[in-house]
Amino acid sequence: MKFVFILFVIASISAPLMADELLIKNGDHISGNIVRMSSSQVTIKTAYAGEITVNWSEITNVVTDQMIAVMLKNGIEYTGNIQETGEGRIRLSFEGVREPISLPIEEIKVIRTSAEPMIKIKARANAGLTYTRGNTYKDHSHFDGEISARTTNNRYIAGGEINKTKDNLRKTEDNALGTLKYDRFLSERHFIYANVQFQKDSFQDLNLRSIYGLGSGYQFIESSLENLYLEVGLNYVTEDYMTAPDNDYTSGRWAFSYDKFYYNKTFQFYHFHEGIGSFEESDDFFIKSRTGIRIPIFTCINASLQYNLDWDNTPSPGRKKADRAVLFTLGYFFAN
Repeated sequence: MKFVFILFVIASISAPLMADELLIKNGDHISGNIVRMSSSQVTIKTAYAGEITVNWSEITNVVTDQMIAVMLKNGIEYTGNIQETGEGRIRLSFEGVREPISLPIEEIKVIRTSAEPMIKIKARANAGLTYTRGNTYKDHSHFDGEISARTTNNRYIAGGEINKTKDNLRKTEDNALGTLKYDRFLSERHFIYANVQFQKDSFQDLNLRSIYGLGSGYQFIESSLENLYLEVGLNYVTEDYMTAPDNDYTSGRWAFSYDKFYYNKTFQFYHFHEGIGSFEESDDFFIKSRTGIRIPIFTCINASLQYNLDWDNTPSPGRKKADRAVLFTLGYFFAN
């Protein structure tokens, strides 16, 4: 029994020591578990302050207990424990190898901890329904969703939304949107992309709008708490109208996406803006904007309040330029 007690004491003392550690230039030591690393920053999760992100330029040394995968810009990948850093280099040790190797930080493309999955999946699906009977007879349904898969060099995104409304058995809204996008990362932040989009809206006289494009983007921020990217590119657009003459043209595209959690993930603000403008007619452009707040209710369930703005500067005759909507939805969210 005494031997078991001694083992328990040793384990209790040793457990806290098994952690990753950062030594900062001002002399601070930060202990915890490193959850994310890049060629510019290190994020460590502590028991006393949650996640802390530190620039490599402020770090004098890093020691890890967990395995770290390092990919260089030339494609070579190493997996080991970081023994020390300094003078713009990190030293990795390997099991069964006596001497660690030294790698220049400026040549590192990606650093991945053992806690990070090889493929990062994000998925969400939201629905809002209205069913009214009696003196008023009205049905409204809204569905939207998006899924993305991220690897070191690639990102795949698919999304869509559907809106349908009947008022006294008369259809007053009927539209749908589907998007596909592929991003190829040339560096940690810069990527090129290919996008495809299909849209229909009966009340905009739009039977089908098809968009095919290529472009370039920059990922300013990418984390579990905050994301920001900008994109610009070229598109080819074809528009099949129900009554108005059909149209096709080349165009420019710009897009902006931002989301951020606040107050320890109490809520998330998000905004997406996309614009497409014809090179042939300067006043022929349309804009899609989605802005809202998501509030987590349970582990994977959230409530959303969202404002939609769809602007077509040259609508079909008799149609308005702007479609606006305020939506309250319940949804499911998953991220590994």
